[in-house]
Amino acid sequence: MLNGISFLILGLLSVIGGLVFDISWLRIVLIILGVIWLLTSFYYFHKHIVEKNTPLLTAQAKILSKVSEQAVDGWGGTVSTKNSYFVVFEFSDGNRKKLSVNMSQYALLAENDTGVLEYKDISSNLKFINFKRQT
Repeated sequence: MLNGISFLILGLLSVIGGLVFDISWLRIVLIILGVIWLLTSFYYFHKHIVEKNTPLLTAQAKILSKVSEQAVDGWGGTVSTKNSYFVVFEFSDGNRKKLSVNMSQYALLAENDTGVLEYKDISSNLKFINFKRQT
């Protein structure tokens, strides 16, 4: 949501700045940037609304495995790494799903734990919300 607000403010300021300047090329550049930022803000607002209105799904599940992947990017003489964390859940009907989780969630979850998985199915992409371990 914060991204949408930031792009909205940048877009409005750029369009207003483009209307104020007398230099034609600067006016055009500012208006084009403003329109791009406004469209980007609408994208983020739409994404937020869809995610917020998607129902929360719950299911009995077991953690089958945890997977971490590391991507290395060496573009431009600098090396950066990005870690991605995934957990494979098996539902009571035998169906398996791989969900992306953040590092803190990944550290708290253990293989073979059973409990209630809370997630959202947003445009056929599963989003992990929470896992409540059962003892």
